[in-house]
Amino acid sequence: MYNQTILEVSGTSVKLTRNKATFILYLSDDNEALILYDYMSRHIQGN
Repeated sequence: MYNQTILEVSGTSVKLTRNKATFILYLSDDNEALILYDYMSRHIQGN
């Protein structure tokens, strides 16, 4: 099975979709969401 990972950021939320599982993380402000998105995108590409 193909493992597809999609990472999106919108306002104060970061959405991670892997296969059929979706995780949505809500942060207190836009800046924290961008920091988390940047961190996660670096680690996902390493796999």
